[in-house]
Amino acid sequence: MNNIHLSNDGSGQTHMFTSFPESHQDELVHENLDSEQGTSFLEDNTLSSKAYSVWQIEYYQKYFNINTSDFASRVIGSMVPTFGQNSLLNKIRANPDLYGPFWITTTLICTIAIGGNIVSFIQNFGKDYTWQTDFHKVTSSAFTIVSYSIIIPAILYVIMRSRQARTEMEFVEILCIYGYSLTVYVPVSILWLINISLMQWILVIMAIILSGSVLFITFWPAISQDQSRNVIPFKSSIVQLFKFYFEVFKIALGLMSAILILNALLGIGFMLFFFHYPSPGNKITVATTLSSVITNNTKA
Repeated sequence: MNNIHLSNDGSGQTHMFTSFPESHQDELVHENLDSEQGTSFLEDNTLSSKAYSVWQIEYYQKYFNINTSDFASRVIGSMVPTFGQNSLLNKIRANPDLYGPFWITTTLICTIAIGGNIVSFIQNFGKDYTWQTDFHKVTSSAFTIVSYSIIIPAILYVIMRSRQARTEMEFVEILCIYGYSLTVYVPVSILWLINISLMQWILVIMAIILSGSVLFITFWPAISQDQSRNVIPFKSSIVQLFKFYFEVFKIALGLMSAILILNALLGIGFMLFFFHYPSPGNKITVATTLSSVITNNTKA
């Protein structure tokens, strides 16, 4: 605390005091401030220098840090493709997450398995057949969806890295995109409960188109610009340049076709295996008919 004070000590001299000693309370306040600043500084250094490995749970916390508005925006972007701009990748690239893909795949596994059992019950309701819950549908749907959403992105990532695509994408980004691309199958799997063959086929075609469009818009810019960064000779002829770019385009087109075909097979497989199959009662009738035909032929 600074101040100016004039005093006379009786000798005719005037003394000037520019500061006074601090009280005990002021000293405590300064000590607390210094300790808080030092503690925050140490904490910042500890957090910045702390690095987690992939085998620690803390490493994956950043991929589950997403708010509701971002999640809703990504879900809508995965079902409504925007041509002319890579909206889904632009939303994901700043903060790729695994929260959305995890819950989307988990929800889809449940809707596919439960919906398949409900359809089986409806088809056999009122028949001379004892219906039982088929828990194999849970394992089948889980294996199919998890394999599709993890193995396919891993293979795609390895191919893109080996060819050194100009638009580099991280593995987490590809996982995130594939997880969100399955969103459209969640409401469609619920509508597949309506046991009308034509309607089921229309729904699966719509789901394949929407999901495939999202995958095409997201991955085609990266795949089409993949030229392996090869150095073309300066004196290359026009024919050589044409052959080079044609080979690059052919590989990119083949890779993109494989992505779309696998997506289509996934949707068709969902519908045929879980929601559109003959009931056990029909199988028993066919087996009885065949056995009677064989018996009659034997007697003859």
